Amino acid sequence: KIRKIRPDMAVTTDVIVGFPSEDEKLFNETINFVKKVSFAGGHVFPFSSRNKTPASKMANQVTKEEKHKRCKKLISVFDELEEAYYKKHLQKEVIVIPEVYTDGYLTGHTDNYLKVKFEGCKELIGNEVKVKLYEYEDKILIGKII
Repeated sequence: KIRKIRPDMAVTTDVIVGFPSEDEKLFNETINFVKKVSFAGGHVFPFSSRNKTPASKMANQVTKEEKHKRCKKLISVFDELEEAYYKKHLQKEVIVIPEVYTDGYLTGHTDNYLKVKFEGCKELIGNEVKVKLYEYEDKILIGKII
């Protein structure tokens, strides 16, 4: 429903993997759900058991190695989805609020939290700047002031 109202909305999530009794089938269901929703990004954490909690006493504990493997796999899925989300915005004009100035470049975020880098002066920090996005490079969009 959100994407019908605002197609460029960044929807992200956090996922805990390796909860006791999570088998390969359940983990794959999580991956399929993440892909179906097509999140713009996400954070993945391994389940961490705490002594004297009901979960610490549950059967079918997931090994540390398996949790690590599942985390890596799901992080990879999120990385692919995030890259696709960023690339959907190439050739678009956006408003960026620069936050950092380094060596002639400003870095800031759009209203849907895309990280953008472009040439400009430090006096633009904190101001709305119209930028055209033309390249994606390592989790950041590169643009030019228009």
